[in-house]
Amino acid sequence: MQKIYCVEDDESVRELVIYALQSSGFEAQGFVNAEEFFPVLKNNVPDLILLDIMLPVIDGSEILKEGRKFVKILKHNILLSSCSQLVVVNMIK
Repeated sequence: MQKIYCVEDDESVRELVIYALQSSGFEAQGFVNAEEFFPVLKNNVPDLILLDIMLPVIDGSEILKEGRKFVKILKHNILLSSCSQLVVVNMIK
């Protein structure tokens, strides 16, 4: 089963995304912020990361920069999103 992480500070959006993914047969886990996300990422790399750009404190683009330091996730895709845009970032570049 493919594993997907969702980093989203809006609880209703995060819960809806997780519900939709799990209902579609994916293993999905949600995180409110980078502080919750990084410890899990260091030990358990997903197949895909859905990442909100507009997070408080450490935003999605900063999480992406920090994530590039983890060798294990360099081969994975990340979707960055906000209310106004969706960007697909291929970490292999």
